[in-house]
Amino acid sequence: MKMEENMENNIPFDLISRVLSNDASAEEIQQLSHWRNESEANEIEYSNLASIMVEVPSDVPTFDVNKAWDKVSAQINVESKPNRKGLSYFKLGLVGCIIGLLGLFIWPTDSELTQKYVAKSDGEILWLPDSSKLTLKKGAQVEYLADFKGRYRNVFFKGEAFFQVKRDTSKSFIIDMGGPTVVVLGTSFNIKSGEHRTEVVVNSGKVAFSKVDPRINKVKKHVLLKDDALIYDASSDEMKAPSNIDPTTLFYATKTLVFKKTKMRDLVKVLSSVYNEQIEIHCESLAEETFKGRFEDDSLEEVFQHLSLAMDVEFEKVEEKIILTNEACK
Repeated sequence: MKMEENMENNIPFDLISRVLSNDASAEEIQQLSHWRNESEANEIEYSNLASIMVEVPSDVPTFDVNKAWDKVSAQINVESKPNRKGLSYFKLGLVGCIIGLLGLFIWPTDSELTQKYVAKSDGEILWLPDSSKLTLKKGAQVEYLADFKGRYRNVFFKGEAFFQVKRDTSKSFIIDMGGPTVVVLGTSFNIKSGEHRTEVVVNSGKVAFSKVDPRINKVKKHVLLKDDALIYDASSDEMKAPSNIDPTTLFYATKTLVFKKTKMRDLVKVLSSVYNEQIEIHCESLAEETFKGRFEDDSLEEVFQHLSLAMDVEFEKVEEKIILTNEACK
């Protein structure tokens, strides 16, 4: 699997915090702008961190960083206590990140500003204010601002859905799942987010998956490309690429089947289920061969044609069954 891993050693936390809190000088603002323009990865990282810094409305009392730290520390069992005589900008930024990623955003209380949607059945379509399209599984929960005004397109999400995000390089699309976050500019991907496990499968474009680790004062991040997948286990706080993923993960939304080094015996089971046909392989050598590829809205005949070209597979209809063979089976 081709996966980029960008650790945060070169991220200017202090500088970002000062700029976002309007405490930076003109020179520092220019310095951050230069860093953001160095690469797309830097811009994504900035958008991710900026979006999860706590933003306090002007009519709300001053935000108490020390109290926030105490509240977060109690939840994450941090043994050491912070220095109460002036937290550094880095800790201020970290507190904001942790609070945001624990689902403690300061969110508008005006019900007219916030839209909430819960899917009552599989395949329901939800269009967001920016024309991004969500295909939802039953029980999926989405919350977002009705107008998407502001610097970011923020969405709170739980459940499973296929996201087709409209590209907007000026406004990152950020999905908060009560712990991990996903940041994109425009792409398509599937998210399955539960209480203890989150799975992301990318259909197109690039997705940045991030999680704050307060124990080491770092943001763990993986960048996923097309056909990449990642599983986050909340109980162990680990991110990993799965050894295999369900080939039908995207099928409910895109009619796409993705196989990554799948044994032919398993591929045949998937095809039999999806196309409601009885398909069999008559020799063990073919059953053990592996296939890598994708089928996008193809008929079963088109699938067999692809397999024939890729693996010299022959197929024939025998009564109610479709039999697959190749030279090794003869």
